[in-house]
Amino acid sequence: MKTALFVIVTLFFTQALNAQIDKKYVGTYQSPQADLKIAVFKTTETSFEVQLLAEGQFYKGTASPTFGILMGTYDYNSNPIGFSISKILGQYFITSDGVDITLERTAETPSDLSKLAKKPTTTSTSQSSKATSGNETSASKQYKQRIAGKRLLYLYTGNGYSEKWHYDLCSNGTFYFYSNSSYLSGDFSGVTQSDDVGNWQVIARGNQNILQLTSQKNGTKEFTLTNRADAGELNLNNNRYFITKNESCK
Repeated sequence: MKTALFVIVTLFFTQALNAQIDKKYVGTYQSPQADLKIAVFKTTETSFEVQLLAEGQFYKGTASPTFGILMGTYDYNSNPIGFSISKILGQYFITSDGVDITLERTAETPSDLSKLAKKPTTTSTSQSSKATSGNETSASKQYKQRIAGKRLLYLYTGNGYSEKWHYDLCSNGTFYFYSNSSYLSGDFSGVTQSDDVGNWQVIARGNQNILQLTSQKNGTKEFTLTNRADAGELNLNNNRYFITKNESCK
């Protein structure tokens, strides 16, 4: 009897909390200090779609509630960028890359910001078509040999926000992705995680060497590879990654 009562109370509390999150965050926002608009849509009981329009460029991400904060990632140049949306003492904020930007909620109904974008949104179809363009050169082979069987690790920490994700590139051409982002500010904290699996290859296109990752979940993503001074590091789209031990496969 006590167990059943506990389950009922817990279910009621969870539903009430989710209802508060919906009322708290669903809507359209604009920053008074930056050319930034945000729309938050509820997609399922525990997930949200977040649209961002920054300087006319459209980005889309997903988020989930964690300790009263929306935590998620959006895609920027094929990189998953972590962010959080919070409300502290009546003020809304979006936090990403260690930067807090104030927001004002202009409507409790979300608007489709893709219609306001300067350029069409990149779709998975166009990404897939890019996967067929490219060839193999001696330089692309060298990059492939360098990272095959390795882990590419990205780390960021700043202003209470931290991001950590990695790509484990297996020698058989498959990859495993895992990300973990956390936020801590005063009495507020939260953690969000995501993962993916698919296939990888290195190709050459013009004078660029490109790491392609293809999965059913996220389509095809591309990263331009460039060297760094440290042999144990590599740039992916100008972001520093550490080449470390692969803990998922060989």
